[in-house]
Amino acid sequence: MRKLLIVDDEPMMRTGLRAAIDWEKYGIELAGEADNGQSALKKAMQLNPDIVICDIKMPVKDGIGFLVDMRSIMPSTRIILLTGYADQRNLLSAIRYHVDDFLVKPVTQEQILDAVLRICDTLEKEEKEIGRLRDLGNFVSENRPELKEKVLMRMLTGQVTQERMASYRDSLSLNLKGPYYTLLLFRGEPESWWQITQHCAVAFSCFQPEIVFRQEEFLAVLILNSAHPLTESFLASFCNLLMEYACGRFFISDSVLHPKQLGGRYEACLAWSRRSIYFPHKSRNQVFGESLPEYNPQTVFALEEELIKAVRQGFPVRIAACVDDLFDTLIRMKPENTELMGRLNHLKEVISLIVGVEHEEPWDEYGIRLEEIRRYFHTLCFRLNSIDARYNDIPIRRALWYIRSHYMENLSLETVAEKLCISPSYLSRILNEKTEYGFGGWLHYFRIEAAKELLLTTDLKHYEIAERVGYASYKKFAEHFMDQTGSIAKEFRNSYKKTRGGGGST
Repeated sequence: MRKLLIVDDEPMMRTGLRAAIDWEKYGIELAGEADNGQSALKKAMQLNPDIVICDIKMPVKDGIGFLVDMRSIMPSTRIILLTGYADQRNLLSAIRYHVDDFLVKPVTQEQILDAVLRICDTLEKEEKEIGRLRDLGNFVSENRPELKEKVLMRMLTGQVTQERMASYRDSLSLNLKGPYYTLLLFRGEPESWWQITQHCAVAFSCFQPEIVFRQEEFLAVLILNSAHPLTESFLASFCNLLMEYACGRFFISDSVLHPKQLGGRYEACLAWSRRSIYFPHKSRNQVFGESLPEYNPQTVFALEEELIKAVRQGFPVRIAACVDDLFDTLIRMKPENTELMGRLNHLKEVISLIVGVEHEEPWDEYGIRLEEIRRYFHTLCFRLNSIDARYNDIPIRRALWYIRSHYMENLSLETVAEKLCISPSYLSRILNEKTEYGFGGWLHYFRIEAAKELLLTTDLKHYEIAERVGYASYKKFAEHFMDQTGSIAKEFRNSYKKTRGGGGST
Protein backbone atom coordinates (compact mmCIF):
# COMPACT_ATOMS: atom_id res chain seq x y z
CA MET A 1 0.00 0.00 0.00
CA ARG A 2 0.99 3.62 -0.50
CA LYS A 3 1.69 5.66 2.65
CA LEU A 4 -0.04 9.06 3.04
CA LEU A 5 0.91 11.84 5.48
CA ILE A 6 -1.52 14.73 6.11
CA VAL A 7 -0.07 18.08 7.26
CA ASP A 8 -2.42 21.00 8.25
CA ASP A 9 -2.61 23.28 11.26
CA GLU A 10 -6.44 23.10 11.26
CA PRO A 11 -7.70 19.97 13.13
CA MET A 12 -10.99 19.99 11.22
CA MET A 13 -9.15 19.92 7.93
CA ARG A 14 -7.06 16.97 9.06
CA THR A 15 -10.17 15.15 10.35
CA GLY A 16 -12.05 15.84 7.14
CA LEU A 17 -9.22 14.49 4.97
CA ARG A 18 -8.96 11.44 7.18
CA ALA A 19 -12.64 10.58 7.45
CA ALA A 20 -14.17 11.76 4.18
CA ILE A 21 -12.27 9.32 1.96
CA ASP A 22 -11.96 5.53 2.37
CA TRP A 23 -8.23 5.51 1.67
CA GLU A 24 -7.80 1.74 2.13
CA LYS A 25 -10.27 1.16 -0.68
CA TYR A 26 -7.73 2.75 -3.02
CA GLY A 27 -4.71 0.92 -1.61
CA ILE A 28 -3.57 3.86 0.49
CA GLU A 29 -2.57 3.74 4.16
CA LEU A 30 -3.12 6.91 6.22
CA ALA A 31 0.26 6.68 7.97
CA GLY A 32 0.17 9.85 10.08
CA GLU A 33 -0.68 13.51 10.63
CA ALA A 34 1.19 16.71 11.58
CA ASP A 35 0.12 20.29 12.40
CA ASN A 36 3.13 22.20 11.04
CA GLY A 37 6.07 21.82 8.70
CA GLN A 38 8.63 21.17 11.43
CA SER A 39 6.75 18.25 13.04
CA ALA A 40 5.88 17.00 9.54
CA LEU A 41 9.60 16.65 8.75
CA LYS A 42 10.11 14.46 11.81
CA LYS A 43 7.07 12.34 10.92
CA ALA A 44 8.22 12.00 7.33
CA MET A 45 11.66 10.73 8.40
CA GLN A 46 9.96 8.19 10.72
CA LEU A 47 7.24 7.01 8.33
CA ASN A 48 8.87 7.46 4.90
CA PRO A 49 5.55 8.33 3.21
CA ASP A 50 4.98 8.04 -0.53
CA ILE A 51 2.65 11.07 -0.66
CA VAL A 52 2.18 14.16 1.55
CA ILE A 53 -0.85 16.47 1.48
CA CYS A 54 0.36 19.74 3.05
CA ASP A 55 -1.20 23.15 3.70
CA ILE A 56 0.98 26.16 2.85
CA LYS A 57 -0.01 28.62 5.60
CA MET A 58 1.08 27.02 8.93
CA PRO A 59 2.96 28.15 12.07
CA VAL A 60 6.62 27.25 12.90
CA LYS A 61 7.38 26.12 9.31
CA ASP A 62 5.01 26.73 6.43
CA GLY A 63 4.33 24.42 3.49
CA ILE A 64 6.89 26.04 1.19
CA GLY A 65 9.60 25.61 3.84
CA PHE A 66 8.54 22.00 4.33
CA LEU A 67 8.69 21.44 0.54
CA VAL A 68 12.21 22.93 0.33
CA ASP A 69 13.50 20.71 3.18
CA MET A 70 11.82 17.58 1.82
CA ARG A 71 13.41 18.03 -1.58
CA SER A 72 16.86 17.90 0.01
CA ILE A 73 16.06 15.17 2.58
CA MET A 74 13.53 12.89 0.83
CA PRO A 75 13.41 13.95 -2.82
CA SER A 76 11.35 10.97 -3.99
CA THR A 77 8.35 11.76 -1.75
CA ARG A 78 5.45 13.27 -3.72
CA ILE A 79 3.91 16.46 -2.28
CA ILE A 80 0.51 18.07 -2.87
CA LEU A 81 0.23 21.65 -1.56
CA LEU A 82 -3.07 23.23 -0.40
CA THR A 83 -3.54 26.97 -0.11
CA GLY A 84 -6.41 29.29 0.71
CA TYR A 85 -5.40 31.80 -1.94
CA ALA A 86 -3.78 31.39 -5.26
CA ASP A 87 -1.09 33.98 -4.93
CA GLN A 88 1.57 34.00 -7.62
CA ARG A 89 4.50 34.06 -5.20
CA ASN A 90 3.52 30.77 -3.52
CA LEU A 91 2.78 29.17 -6.88
CA LEU A 92 6.18 30.11 -8.33
CA SER A 93 8.00 28.84 -5.20
CA ALA A 94 6.09 25.57 -5.36
CA ILE A 95 6.97 25.12 -9.03
CA ARG A 96 10.62 26.01 -8.39
CA TYR A 97 10.89 23.20 -5.81
CA HIS A 98 9.03 20.69 -7.99
CA VAL A 99 5.71 20.35 -6.20
CA ASP A 100 3.71 17.45 -7.61
CA ASP A 101 0.30 19.14 -7.43
CA PHE A 102 -1.12 22.46 -6.20
CA LEU A 103 -4.78 22.77 -5.07
CA VAL A 104 -6.58 25.98 -4.08
CA LYS A 105 -9.05 25.90 -1.18
CA PRO A 106 -11.93 25.38 -0.95
CA VAL A 107 -11.23 21.98 -2.40
CA THR A 108 -13.55 18.98 -2.71
CA GLN A 109 -12.72 15.45 -1.62
CA GLU A 110 -13.02 14.35 -5.27
CA GLN A 111 -10.29 16.83 -6.27
CA ILE A 112 -8.01 15.61 -3.49
CA LEU A 113 -8.65 11.95 -4.30
CA ASP A 114 -8.05 12.55 -8.03
CA ALA A 115 -4.74 14.29 -7.26
CA VAL A 116 -3.61 11.46 -4.98
CA LEU A 117 -4.64 8.73 -7.41
CA ARG A 118 -2.86 10.47 -10.28
CA ILE A 119 0.31 10.44 -8.22
CA CYS A 120 -0.25 6.75 -7.37
CA ASP A 121 -0.54 5.94 -11.08
CA THR A 122 2.62 7.90 -11.78
CA LEU A 123 4.48 6.07 -8.99
CA GLU A 124 3.38 2.70 -10.35
CA LYS A 125 4.56 3.55 -13.86
CA GLU A 126 7.88 4.82 -12.53
CA GLU A 127 8.40 1.69 -10.46
CA LYS A 128 7.70 -0.49 -13.48
CA GLU A 129 10.17 1.55 -15.50
CA ILE A 130 12.75 1.33 -12.73
CA GLY A 131 12.22 -2.44 -12.63
CA ARG A 132 12.59 -2.64 -16.39
CA LEU A 133 15.76 -0.57 -16.31
CA ARG A 134 17.10 -2.66 -13.45
CA ASP A 135 16.42 -5.85 -15.42
CA LEU A 136 17.98 -4.26 -18.48
CA GLY A 137 21.01 -3.23 -16.44
CA ASN A 138 21.36 -6.75 -15.08
CA PHE A 139 21.04 -8.15 -18.59
CA VAL A 140 23.70 -5.77 -19.89
CA SER A 141 26.03 -6.62 -17.00
CA GLU A 142 25.58 -10.36 -17.47
CA ASN A 143 25.93 -10.25 -21.26
CA ARG A 144 28.35 -7.34 -21.69
CA PRO A 145 31.02 -9.24 -23.71
CA GLU A 146 28.45 -10.60 -26.20
CA LEU A 147 26.70 -7.24 -26.50
CA LYS A 148 30.00 -5.43 -27.07
CA GLU A 149 30.93 -7.84 -29.84
CA LYS A 150 27.56 -7.41 -31.57
CA VAL A 151 27.69 -3.62 -31.33
CA LEU A 152 31.27 -3.47 -32.60
CA MET A 153 30.46 -5.77 -35.50
CA ARG A 154 27.44 -3.62 -36.39
CA MET A 155 29.74 -0.58 -36.31
CA LEU A 156 32.30 -2.25 -38.59
CA THR A 157 29.61 -3.32 -41.06
CA GLY A 158 27.90 0.09 -41.12
CA GLN A 159 24.67 -1.00 -39.42
CA VAL A 160 24.60 1.59 -36.61
CA THR A 161 24.43 5.40 -36.69
CA GLN A 162 27.06 7.63 -35.09
CA GLU A 163 24.52 8.91 -32.55
CA ARG A 164 23.51 5.41 -31.48
CA MET A 165 27.16 4.38 -31.38
CA ALA A 166 27.89 7.24 -28.98
CA SER A 167 25.24 5.95 -26.57
CA TYR A 168 26.54 2.38 -26.89
CA ARG A 169 30.05 3.60 -26.17
CA ASP A 170 28.90 4.96 -22.80
CA SER A 171 26.45 2.22 -21.79
CA LEU A 172 28.78 -0.65 -22.70
CA SER A 173 32.03 1.08 -21.65
CA LEU A 174 33.60 0.56 -25.08
CA ASN A 175 37.34 1.28 -25.30
CA LEU A 176 37.20 3.65 -28.26
CA LYS A 177 39.34 6.44 -26.88
CA GLY A 178 41.71 7.03 -29.78
CA PRO A 179 42.72 9.53 -30.85
CA TYR A 180 44.02 7.12 -33.53
CA TYR A 181 42.39 3.78 -34.34
CA THR A 182 44.02 0.87 -36.15
CA LEU A 183 42.19 -2.28 -37.21
CA LEU A 184 44.14 -5.50 -36.99
CA LEU A 185 42.63 -8.80 -38.16
CA PHE A 186 44.19 -12.13 -37.19
CA ARG A 187 43.14 -15.23 -39.12
CA GLY A 188 44.07 -18.27 -37.09
CA GLU A 189 43.70 -22.02 -37.47
CA PRO A 190 41.28 -24.41 -35.75
CA GLU A 191 43.81 -26.15 -33.52
CA SER A 192 45.02 -22.88 -32.01
CA TRP A 193 41.67 -21.09 -31.70
CA TRP A 194 41.56 -21.42 -27.91
CA GLN A 195 45.02 -19.84 -27.59
CA ILE A 196 43.91 -16.95 -29.81
CA THR A 197 40.96 -16.10 -27.57
CA GLN A 198 43.12 -16.37 -24.46
CA HIS A 199 46.14 -14.36 -25.57
CA CYS A 200 44.84 -11.63 -27.93
CA ALA A 201 44.02 -9.12 -25.19
CA VAL A 202 47.31 -9.78 -23.39
CA ALA A 203 49.51 -9.40 -26.48
CA PHE A 204 47.99 -6.02 -27.38
CA SER A 205 47.06 -4.80 -23.89
CA CYS A 206 49.00 -1.54 -24.17
CA PHE A 207 46.57 -0.43 -26.92
CA GLN A 208 43.46 -1.08 -24.74
CA PRO A 209 41.94 -3.09 -27.60
CA GLU A 210 38.34 -3.93 -28.27
CA ILE A 211 38.24 -7.45 -29.70
CA VAL A 212 35.59 -9.27 -31.73
CA PHE A 213 35.97 -13.02 -32.18
CA ARG A 214 34.38 -14.73 -35.21
CA GLN A 215 34.84 -18.41 -34.55
CA GLU A 216 33.14 -19.54 -37.77
CA GLU A 217 36.13 -18.13 -39.69
CA PHE A 218 38.68 -18.34 -36.84
CA LEU A 219 39.07 -14.56 -36.89
CA ALA A 220 40.04 -12.13 -34.17
CA VAL A 221 39.28 -8.49 -35.07
CA LEU A 222 41.16 -5.99 -32.87
CA ILE A 223 40.55 -2.24 -32.70
CA LEU A 224 43.69 -0.63 -31.27
CA ASN A 225 43.78 2.80 -29.60
CA SER A 226 46.96 4.85 -29.90
CA ALA A 227 48.28 8.37 -29.51
CA HIS A 228 50.04 8.19 -32.91
CA PRO A 229 49.50 6.30 -36.19
CA LEU A 230 50.71 2.67 -36.05
CA THR A 231 52.72 0.91 -38.75
CA GLU A 232 53.21 -2.77 -39.54
CA SER A 233 56.84 -2.61 -38.45
CA PHE A 234 55.91 -0.98 -35.13
CA LEU A 235 53.30 -3.68 -34.46
CA ALA A 236 55.71 -6.52 -35.33
CA SER A 237 56.78 -7.37 -31.76
CA PHE A 238 53.17 -7.42 -30.54
CA CYS A 239 52.09 -9.68 -33.41
CA ASN A 240 55.02 -12.00 -32.74
CA LEU A 241 53.97 -12.28 -29.09
CA LEU A 242 50.58 -13.66 -30.11
CA MET A 243 52.11 -15.95 -32.72
CA GLU A 244 54.14 -17.66 -30.00
CA TYR A 245 50.84 -19.29 -29.06
CA ALA A 246 48.90 -19.53 -32.31
CA CYS A 247 49.52 -20.03 -36.03
CA GLY A 248 47.95 -17.65 -38.48
CA ARG A 249 48.35 -14.45 -40.46
CA PHE A 250 47.83 -10.77 -39.59
CA PHE A 251 46.10 -8.23 -41.85
CA ILE A 252 46.63 -4.63 -40.73
CA SER A 253 44.87 -1.39 -41.74
CA ASP A 254 46.24 2.11 -41.70
CA SER A 255 45.44 4.32 -38.66
CA VAL A 256 42.37 6.59 -38.76
CA LEU A 257 41.05 9.42 -36.58
CA HIS A 258 37.41 8.33 -36.22
CA PRO A 259 35.80 4.92 -35.51
CA LYS A 260 33.36 5.45 -38.41
CA GLN A 261 36.34 5.10 -40.78
CA LEU A 262 37.06 1.59 -39.54
CA GLY A 263 34.26 0.04 -41.62
CA GLY A 264 36.15 0.30 -44.91
CA ARG A 265 39.33 -0.93 -43.22
CA TYR A 266 37.48 -3.96 -41.86
CA GLU A 267 36.08 -4.83 -45.30
CA ALA A 268 39.56 -4.64 -46.85
CA CYS A 269 41.25 -6.72 -44.14
CA LEU A 270 38.41 -9.29 -44.21
CA ALA A 271 38.61 -9.64 -48.00
CA TRP A 272 42.36 -10.23 -47.89
CA SER A 273 42.08 -12.60 -44.91
CA ARG A 274 39.73 -14.77 -46.96
CA ARG A 275 42.71 -15.19 -49.31
CA SER A 276 45.12 -16.01 -46.49
CA ILE A 277 46.46 -19.14 -48.17
CA TYR A 278 48.49 -16.93 -50.56
CA PHE A 279 50.40 -15.37 -47.64
CA PRO A 280 53.15 -17.07 -45.60
CA HIS A 281 52.27 -18.48 -42.18
CA LYS A 282 52.88 -16.07 -39.30
CA SER A 283 53.07 -13.13 -41.70
CA ARG A 284 52.05 -9.50 -41.10
CA ASN A 285 50.40 -7.86 -44.07
CA GLN A 286 49.44 -4.17 -44.25
CA VAL A 287 46.75 -4.43 -46.90
CA PHE A 288 44.65 -1.26 -46.84
CA GLY A 289 44.95 0.51 -50.17
CA GLU A 290 45.92 -2.72 -51.95
CA SER A 291 43.30 -3.53 -54.58
CA LEU A 292 42.09 -7.11 -54.89
CA PRO A 293 43.11 -8.87 -58.13
CA GLU A 294 40.38 -9.69 -60.62
CA TYR A 295 39.31 -13.33 -60.46
CA ASN A 296 37.99 -14.90 -63.67
CA PRO A 297 36.51 -18.38 -63.02
CA GLN A 298 36.23 -19.10 -66.77
CA THR A 299 39.99 -18.64 -67.23
CA VAL A 300 40.72 -21.05 -64.37
CA PHE A 301 38.18 -23.57 -65.66
CA ALA A 302 39.85 -23.55 -69.09
CA LEU A 303 43.25 -24.26 -67.52
CA GLU A 304 41.77 -27.13 -65.49
CA GLU A 305 40.34 -28.62 -68.68
CA GLU A 306 43.77 -28.33 -70.36
CA LEU A 307 45.38 -30.20 -67.46
CA ILE A 308 42.76 -32.97 -67.50
CA LYS A 309 43.22 -33.32 -71.27
CA ALA A 310 47.02 -33.59 -70.88
CA VAL A 311 46.62 -36.28 -68.21
CA ARG A 312 44.31 -38.30 -70.46
CA GLN A 313 46.79 -38.01 -73.35
CA GLY A 314 49.72 -39.03 -71.14
CA PHE A 315 52.25 -36.36 -72.13
CA PRO A 316 54.48 -35.80 -69.03
CA VAL A 317 56.06 -32.52 -70.18
CA ARG A 318 52.68 -31.11 -71.17
CA ILE A 319 51.24 -32.20 -67.82
CA ALA A 320 53.96 -30.38 -65.87
CA ALA A 321 53.43 -27.20 -67.90
CA CYS A 322 49.65 -27.31 -67.36
CA VAL A 323 50.07 -27.74 -63.60
CA ASP A 324 52.38 -24.71 -63.45
CA ASP A 325 50.11 -22.60 -65.69
CA LEU A 326 47.13 -23.37 -63.49
CA PHE A 327 48.87 -22.60 -60.20
CA ASP A 328 50.59 -19.47 -61.49
CA THR A 329 47.19 -18.17 -62.59
CA LEU A 330 45.55 -19.03 -59.27
CA ILE A 331 48.29 -17.21 -57.37
CA ARG A 332 47.91 -14.18 -59.63
CA MET A 333 44.09 -14.04 -59.45
CA LYS A 334 43.82 -15.08 -55.80
CA PRO A 335 40.31 -16.53 -55.51
CA GLU A 336 39.04 -16.82 -51.92
CA ASN A 337 40.26 -19.78 -49.89
CA THR A 338 36.92 -21.62 -50.03
CA GLU A 339 36.63 -21.19 -53.81
CA LEU A 340 40.25 -22.28 -54.29
CA MET A 341 39.94 -25.39 -52.12
CA GLY A 342 36.68 -26.35 -53.80
CA ARG A 343 38.24 -26.19 -57.26
CA LEU A 344 41.44 -28.02 -56.30
CA ASN A 345 39.61 -30.79 -54.42
CA HIS A 346 37.32 -31.33 -57.40
CA LEU A 347 40.32 -31.41 -59.76
CA LYS A 348 42.11 -33.92 -57.54
CA GLU A 349 39.04 -36.15 -57.54
CA VAL A 350 38.73 -36.05 -61.35
CA ILE A 351 42.41 -36.80 -62.00
CA SER A 352 42.44 -39.58 -59.39
CA LEU A 353 39.58 -41.27 -61.27
CA ILE A 354 41.41 -40.89 -64.57
CA VAL A 355 44.63 -42.49 -63.35
CA GLY A 356 42.79 -45.09 -61.27
CA VAL A 357 44.03 -44.32 -57.77
CA GLU A 358 42.27 -44.15 -54.45
CA HIS A 359 40.79 -40.71 -53.78
CA GLU A 360 42.23 -39.13 -50.63
CA GLU A 361 40.56 -36.93 -48.02
CA PRO A 362 39.79 -33.40 -49.32
CA TRP A 363 42.05 -30.52 -48.35
CA ASP A 364 40.93 -27.58 -46.31
CA GLU A 365 42.56 -24.15 -46.17
CA TYR A 366 44.23 -24.77 -42.80
CA GLY A 367 47.60 -26.41 -42.28
CA ILE A 368 48.53 -26.69 -45.95
CA ARG A 369 50.48 -24.43 -48.29
CA LEU A 370 49.71 -23.80 -51.92
CA GLU A 371 53.15 -24.97 -53.05
CA GLU A 372 52.55 -28.30 -51.31
CA ILE A 373 49.38 -28.72 -53.36
CA ARG A 374 51.27 -27.79 -56.54
CA ARG A 375 53.88 -30.47 -55.79
CA TYR A 376 51.11 -32.97 -55.09
CA PHE A 377 49.60 -32.39 -58.54
CA HIS A 378 53.00 -32.70 -60.19
CA THR A 379 53.44 -36.04 -58.43
CA LEU A 380 49.90 -37.23 -59.10
CA CYS A 381 49.89 -36.31 -62.77
CA PHE A 382 53.47 -36.93 -63.82
CA ARG A 383 54.72 -39.88 -61.75
CA LEU A 384 51.50 -41.81 -62.08
CA ASN A 385 51.56 -41.26 -65.81
CA SER A 386 55.16 -42.39 -66.10
CA ILE A 387 54.74 -45.53 -63.97
CA ASP A 388 51.23 -46.48 -62.86
CA ALA A 389 49.44 -45.39 -66.01
CA ARG A 390 51.38 -47.85 -68.11
CA TYR A 391 49.36 -50.62 -66.41
CA ASN A 392 45.71 -51.16 -67.33
CA ASP A 393 45.06 -53.46 -64.36
CA ILE A 394 43.25 -51.35 -61.72
CA PRO A 395 44.48 -53.43 -58.73
CA ILE A 396 48.08 -52.85 -59.90
CA ARG A 397 47.52 -49.11 -60.17
CA ARG A 398 45.95 -48.97 -56.74
CA ALA A 399 48.73 -51.09 -55.24
CA LEU A 400 51.49 -48.89 -56.69
CA TRP A 401 49.65 -45.76 -55.56
CA TYR A 402 49.36 -47.09 -52.01
CA ILE A 403 53.01 -48.16 -51.85
CA ARG A 404 54.14 -44.75 -53.16
CA SER A 405 51.95 -42.92 -50.62
CA HIS A 406 53.12 -45.01 -47.64
CA TYR A 407 56.66 -46.08 -48.56
CA MET A 408 58.08 -44.39 -45.42
CA GLU A 409 56.04 -46.71 -43.18
CA ASN A 410 56.86 -50.27 -42.11
CA LEU A 411 54.91 -51.75 -45.03
CA SER A 412 54.36 -55.43 -45.67
CA LEU A 413 52.71 -57.32 -48.51
CA GLU A 414 49.93 -58.33 -46.12
CA THR A 415 49.28 -54.72 -45.02
CA VAL A 416 48.90 -53.45 -48.58
CA ALA A 417 46.72 -56.41 -49.60
CA GLU A 418 44.42 -55.80 -46.64
CA LYS A 419 44.06 -52.11 -47.55
CA LEU A 420 43.18 -53.07 -51.14
CA CYS A 421 40.79 -55.83 -50.01
CA ILE A 422 42.62 -58.52 -51.97
CA SER A 423 44.64 -61.56 -50.88
CA PRO A 424 48.43 -61.26 -50.35
CA SER A 425 49.06 -64.12 -52.76
CA TYR A 426 47.03 -62.46 -55.52
CA LEU A 427 48.81 -59.14 -55.01
CA SER A 428 52.22 -60.81 -55.08
CA ARG A 429 51.34 -62.72 -58.25
CA ILE A 430 50.05 -59.77 -60.31
CA LEU A 431 53.01 -57.58 -59.35
CA ASN A 432 55.56 -60.26 -60.22
CA GLU A 433 53.84 -61.33 -63.43
CA LYS A 434 52.67 -57.98 -64.83
CA THR A 435 55.21 -55.36 -63.63
CA GLU A 436 58.98 -54.87 -63.49
CA TYR A 437 59.22 -55.62 -59.77
CA GLY A 438 57.58 -57.61 -57.04
CA PHE A 439 56.25 -55.99 -53.87
CA GLY A 440 59.70 -55.55 -52.27
CA GLY A 441 61.19 -54.18 -55.48
CA TRP A 442 58.53 -51.48 -55.76
CA LEU A 443 58.88 -50.54 -52.09
CA HIS A 444 62.64 -50.01 -52.48
CA TYR A 445 62.11 -48.22 -55.81
CA PHE A 446 59.82 -45.57 -54.29
CA ARG A 447 62.02 -45.19 -51.22
CA ILE A 448 65.15 -44.58 -53.27
CA GLU A 449 63.29 -42.17 -55.61
CA ALA A 450 62.21 -40.18 -52.57
CA ALA A 451 65.75 -40.30 -51.19
CA LYS A 452 67.12 -38.91 -54.47
CA GLU A 453 64.73 -35.97 -54.28
CA LEU A 454 65.75 -35.25 -50.67
CA LEU A 455 69.43 -35.43 -51.56
CA LEU A 456 68.94 -32.83 -54.30
CA THR A 457 66.54 -30.48 -52.51
CA THR A 458 67.58 -30.53 -48.82
CA ASP A 459 70.71 -30.41 -46.66
CA LEU A 460 69.67 -33.43 -44.58
CA LYS A 461 72.44 -35.86 -43.67
CA HIS A 462 72.46 -39.20 -45.46
CA TYR A 463 71.40 -41.20 -42.40
CA GLU A 464 68.55 -38.74 -41.77
CA ILE A 465 67.33 -39.25 -45.32
CA ALA A 466 67.53 -43.01 -44.89
CA GLU A 467 65.35 -42.84 -41.80
CA ARG A 468 62.89 -40.44 -43.43
CA VAL A 469 62.23 -42.70 -46.42
CA GLY A 470 61.67 -45.78 -44.26
CA TYR A 471 65.00 -47.53 -43.68
CA ALA A 472 65.82 -48.48 -40.11
CA SER A 473 69.31 -49.57 -41.25
CA TYR A 474 71.62 -47.16 -43.11
CA LYS A 475 73.54 -50.13 -44.52
CA LYS A 476 70.34 -51.44 -46.10
CA PHE A 477 69.65 -47.99 -47.55
CA ALA A 478 73.16 -47.73 -49.01
CA GLU A 479 72.86 -51.16 -50.67
CA HIS A 480 69.56 -50.38 -52.37
CA PHE A 481 70.71 -46.89 -53.36
CA MET A 482 73.75 -48.36 -55.10
CA ASP A 483 71.64 -51.03 -56.81
CA GLN A 484 69.15 -48.50 -58.15
CA THR A 485 71.41 -45.56 -59.06
CA GLY A 486 74.84 -47.12 -59.59
CA SER A 487 76.46 -44.69 -57.14
CA ILE A 488 76.61 -43.91 -53.46
CA ALA A 489 74.50 -41.14 -51.99
CA LYS A 490 77.47 -38.75 -51.53
CA GLU A 491 78.52 -39.04 -55.17
CA PHE A 492 74.94 -38.60 -56.36
CA ARG A 493 74.53 -35.35 -54.39
CA ASN A 494 77.97 -33.99 -55.36
CA SER A 495 77.48 -34.66 -59.05
CA TYR A 496 74.23 -32.69 -58.98
CA LYS A 497 75.93 -29.75 -57.22
CA LYS A 498 78.73 -29.70 -59.78
CA THR A 499 76.25 -29.48 -62.64
CA ARG A 500 74.69 -26.51 -60.81
CA GLY A 501 78.06 -24.79 -60.43
CA GLY A 502 78.58 -25.62 -56.75
CA GLY A 503 81.37 -27.44 -54.95
CA GLY A 504 81.40 -30.95 -53.56
CA SER A 505 79.88 -32.10 -50.30
CA THR A 506 81.82 -33.59 -47.45
